Amino acid sequence: MEEYYENYQKAKGNASEQQKIANQFIWEVYSRLLFESANRDEQLARHHVGEELVVYPVMQKVLPDGNDLVSKDREAHHRVAELLYKLQEKSTSDADFPQTFDEVMSELRPHLRDEEETDIPELEGKLSREESAALAKEFSKTKKLAPTRSHPYATSFEPPFETALALITAPIDKV
Repeated sequence: MEEYYENYQKAKGNASEQQKIANQFIWEVYSRLLFESANRDEQLARHHVGEELVVYPVMQKVLPDGNDLVSKDREAHHRVAELLYKLQEKSTSDADFPQTFDEVMSELRPHLRDEEETDIPELEGKLSREESAALAKEFSKTKKLAPTRSHPYATSFEPPFETALALITAPIDKV
């Protein structure tokens, strides 16, 4: 993601190349948040619902600061989703595109660092190997039942209500 961002910065003056890099960046963000996927939009929605229904309740239960971590993660996910949606709706020729791209990076960097270096290791440290495996299995199962894409109005709702909207729309999405 950092490489895409740097390449975007280096391509100033070449709107076509910047747009290509920005599009690749957006897909990379989806991929990174989703642990690699062929259909990243689909997996992003499912991943988010899986976190809300499976991971966050466990974090809140077993970590002393779980409620605070979950609240912080929900806010960060919501903000990144809003900014990515905003970025996707723009073209590199829009005057505020660079600022929006900068905002995405400013929000994304600390969020990913916190999840990778603090939140997940802290959670893993409180779980037995069996509990961790069961949680991973439940997470995967929940993702299969979740909607395949984010609802267009999901970012209008505060977490965790956006997850409720996703679950309500899931049957329609499947059809």
